[in-house]
This record gives sequence, structure tokens and C-alpha cells, in this order.
Amino acid sequence: MGLFSGRAAFPGIAYAPARGLYQQRFEFGQLFGRHYTERGLKPGRLLIRISSAGVCASDREFFYRTQIADTKLIHGLPLGHEMSGVVEEAGEGLDLDFWLGSHVAVESHCPRYFDDWDRMPWYAPEVLRGGFSLIGHNAMGGDAVSGGWTAFSVIPHRNAFKLTSNVLRATGGFPCLLEPSGNAVYLVLTLLERIKTLGLSPEEARVAVFGLGQQGTMMMHLAESMGISHIAGIDVQKERTANAAEVVNGPCLSAGPDAGTGLSYRLETCLGGKADFVIDACGALSNLSLAISILRQNGELFFFGLKDSGSTVPGTGLTLHDFVFNQERRKLDFAGCRVMAQGVIGRSLESWRVLLQLLDSEPDGALSHLIRSRTAFMGSMDRFETELLPQYREGMAPAGKVVMRAFRGF
Repeated sequence: MGLFSGRAAFPGIAYAPARGLYQQRFEFGQLFGRHYTERGLKPGRLLIRISSAGVCASDREFFYRTQIADTKLIHGLPLGHEMSGVVEEAGEGLDLDFWLGSHVAVESHCPRYFDDWDRMPWYAPEVLRGGFSLIGHNAMGGDAVSGGWTAFSVIPHRNAFKLTSNVLRATGGFPCLLEPSGNAVYLVLTLLERIKTLGLSPEEARVAVFGLGQQGTMMMHLAESMGISHIAGIDVQKERTANAAEVVNGPCLSAGPDAGTGLSYRLETCLGGKADFVIDACGALSNLSLAISILRQNGELFFFGLKDSGSTVPGTGLTLHDFVFNQERRKLDFAGCRVMAQGVIGRSLESWRVLLQLLDSEPDGALSHLIRSRTAFMGSMDRFETELLPQYREGMAPAGKVVMRAFRGF
């Protein structure tokens, strides 16, 4: 019988996979799973014992309304697409000596039908635009993958990245933090590709980063480490600006109410001229006029953050959410300045490789510090379920990153 056999008879109920098939049914929206039965793995699959899992903003959206935009949590799979674990079993066709016992981090996107791996190149725009699902959220079709808020999960081997001891140390024992960190790496690689396409060198390009939270600071640090020297950051919170200044070399400016006038002039002074690129890492469309004012004609604006995800980007008819997740690329004519705007999110095989190499070479460096910073909760899934989940259901999620260790007893 198929994995979802009988689902029509139980609307809103699914059998979630992990070590084969869970023994219990999951009611619509149930978040966790523990019980499993022995069952052979399909070829090319890995059974991983979950060691850590994170809570993403998208998970919080599902807490509140079981959907994000048009994506619905239909089958009740356990959530948690930020996950890591240890390989316990490997399916036919895989090298047992290579995989068994390995610590792995998991890429969260997978094809709805796993043979799509052989027909479709895997890079972020194609992954996000069609035919792929987010593990633990809307995995549908010929196979299904449970999220990391569980004891075990079965994943395609191409979604698993084997970790060295240095990388494990760099993540502080929570390798699930690698998946969201890969977004920052992917954006910087996209930026470098655009710099090359425009005939510039990294040393010539002028870049401004709006939003110096964890991701924005990480982007700025990565850009500097990859040769971009004319770069400045800006944030409305003085504390975040000060924290970023401890990690990066470029100037970090405050844009709070008392920041004073002439902010665009100060940014241009720091950069030595108008910016070629602006990275909006916070997603506040109120920043748009400032971003446009410091960009040169035909400069490029990268939308990454999603603070105003439901708001429409002027001149496009698209919400910021649609712009980012569809990787849209449009020309904007705003206040007399023409710029190219592009949504960027996701990861690629290259961004995973770069991230793991950087951490392996410098496990105690600034990048490692940024990955582990600003966590609000580190505890077991049992504790999260009993202590924090009631807060989430009341809409009171803690500020900062929430990461969990495995269930006790597994």
C-alpha cells in the first residue's frame, strides 16, 4: 500500500513517514511524531535519527493559520525543515561505509517526485518556482518527507550534507542552524555573479546592506571575506548596529529617529559614491525610497527580507512575498531613478559547499559566532512542546532563534 493510501477516507489526516511509517495517525496540524515501525528504505534514501531542529518563521505562520500565502499544511506532516541528525540506515545504491554513522545537515527542498532529481538541475530558482516541496510543510505527491520535529526522518541522500568535526563544533552542536545560514551565502554568491556580469570586480563594487540582524550581518561579513571592500550597513536599532560593527570591517550606520539628517549623504560618503547594489535584508518597504536614493542609475536592489511580506512592491503589482519567493527580476522606475530589483532566497549546492568549507577552515571564527548568535531557546523537543508551544499558540513567540535537541528517550 502507498504511503498515503486511505488519505481520502480521512480528510486532513496523514500517515507521516519516519523509519518507514508512523504507527499513529496525525491529526491536521499536529506538530510532532515519535513512534515508528521497521520497514525497508527505498533506494537512495537515508534514515536519520534527528539530533537538532530549528523553528523557522514559516513554522510560526503554520502555527497561527496552517498556511503561508497559497501554501497549506494539508497532510499534517510534522513540521521542521531546519534539521540535522545521524544516519542510521542507507537505502539500496548508497555507500554504507560513507553514510552510516555520519552527522548530516539537511537541505529543506525536495522534489515532490524523487525521480525529478534526474531530470531537473538543482539550484534555488528552479527549486522554489515549481515541482518542489518544503520538507515538513507541503511535501506532496508520489512520496513524502517528514520534518525534523520528530525522532526519525527519511530523506533523499542528495538532501544530506556530511559534516566534519570542525563544522559540528562551529555550530555549537546544533547543525540545524546551517540551513538558514545558507541563505546568506547564496545571496552573496548571487551578488558576486551579478558583479561579474556587469563587468566589475569585487574591489570596485559599492554595496549597502539594509538590516543588520543575523542574516544581514552575515551577508556583510561574507561579502567582505570574498573581496568586497566598499560596503556599508544600516539598521534602525542601535544595538544591532553596534553588534554588527564588532564583526565586520565596513561602517555600520544607525537609521533610528535620532540618526539625524543626510543619511543618504553619509552612506554615499562611506561608499565613495552611489551604490551599485543595495541588499534589503529586513524587508521593510519603508526603506525603499532611501535605497533608491543611494543607488546609481540602473543599480541593482536585492530583496531578501520579508518584514512587509504582504505589501505590494511599487510598480510591480507583486507582493514582497511573491517577489522574493518567485525570484522575480523587474525594472523599477521610482522617483526618477531606474533600478533593477530582484528577489533572492534559498540555497544551492554551491552555497552549501562554500558554507561548509568556510566553517571547516575556521570553526571558531566570526561566521561561526554569527550562526550561533541570537538564539532564544536551546532545549529538547519535549521542553519546547510543553513550555514554548503554548506561547506560540497564543501568538507570543520569543524573539531570536529557537533550536531544539532530539526527544528524550531516542
